[in-house]
Amino acid sequence: MMRLGTTSYIYPADMLTNIEKIVRSAPVIRDIELLAFESAKDLSDLPTPKEIERLCELAADHDLTYTVHLPMDLRLAGPQAEIAQAVAVIKHFEAVCPVAYITHLAAEDSPDFAQWLDCSLRSVGEILTASDVCERFCVETLETHTEEMLSALASEFPCPLCVDVGHFWAMALDPLPFLRRRLERAKVIHIHGVGRRDHKSLGLMPIETLTPTAKFIQERFDGVLTIEVFNKADLMESLEVLSRLWGDAVA
Repeated sequence: MMRLGTTSYIYPADMLTNIEKIVRSAPVIRDIELLAFESAKDLSDLPTPKEIERLCELAADHDLTYTVHLPMDLRLAGPQAEIAQAVAVIKHFEAVCPVAYITHLAAEDSPDFAQWLDCSLRSVGEILTASDVCERFCVETLETHTEEMLSALASEFPCPLCVDVGHFWAMALDPLPFLRRRLERAKVIHIHGVGRRDHKSLGLMPIETLTPTAKFIQERFDGVLTIEVFNKADLMESLEVLSRLWGDAVA
């Protein structure tokens, strides 16, 4: 059964305060994407052992699961791949038993597709060997990925995908063809509206654009669907939009 999620930065507060507020204000949420922000070089920004213990308590008390988004500043698709940093973050969060670890393989890390693919495959392979999280390590589809890169992610990598449909919309592309072909590879789906910027309320999306994708996900997907927004207003409006589309599925 699909679990509806959101991020650990909905309120301007720390991770634990966010989760405590989210479970009260939006009890339909069943997964929290723990954001590791800009901490690839310095792990001091990650939760302390005591905070990790509290994350586990919150999960048990509120039927929560977690996904973990690895730091945005990790460089894994270029010659100077930061493997050790990625593995350190993964091991730091293992106590909360994440459903998935999500990472970017940025197109801008390498000058051409061949180098990007070679470096990315090497990085992912080394991370999986060092951390043993193959079935939970997900590569996210990005708005900078070319069609060639998206095809390679879906067919050549030994790990699941995090399909970010908002990134497709940001490129003015329909995510449905990719979802229909590759749904069995998706462990996590990110959804968010696109206005002047992405990661905004789903209320910004034309209903004729949102409805087919949202209905397909509701009917066919049984992983984690993360409403990837970063404030309460965008989260609540997005939940209202999905409630109108899905009815009792959001309650």
